[in-house]
Amino acid sequence: MAIASIIVSVAGIVLSYALFFPLSLLVGPFIGLVMGIIGLILALVAHKRKKSKAAVAGIIIGAIVTGLCVLRTASLVSCIGCIGNLISGAAAS
Repeated sequence: MAIASIIVSVAGIVLSYALFFPLSLLVGPFIGLVMGIIGLILALVAHKRKKSKAAVAGIIIGAIVTGLCVLRTASLVSCIGCIGNLISGAAAS
C-alpha cells in the first residue's frame, strides 16, 4: 500500500502538469489535488499498519504534491479573479 501511495502521488503531479495545454491550466491542479490527497491517505494507512520507509516517503511525496496543487489552485483562482475585474472594469468604461 505504501508503494501504491507513491505511485498515485507521482501520477497526480505528472497528470497535473502533463495534460494538454488548456486542460493543464484549468483541470490539472484539481486532478493533482485529488490524487495527492488519495496518495497521502494511502500512505497514512500504510504507515499505521506497518511502519516502513516507503510509507514515510509516501507521506512526504503526498504532502508535497497536495501543497503544490493547492498553490496552483489558489493562483488559478486569483488569476481568474483578476481577469474578471479587468473585464468588468473595461465594460464599465
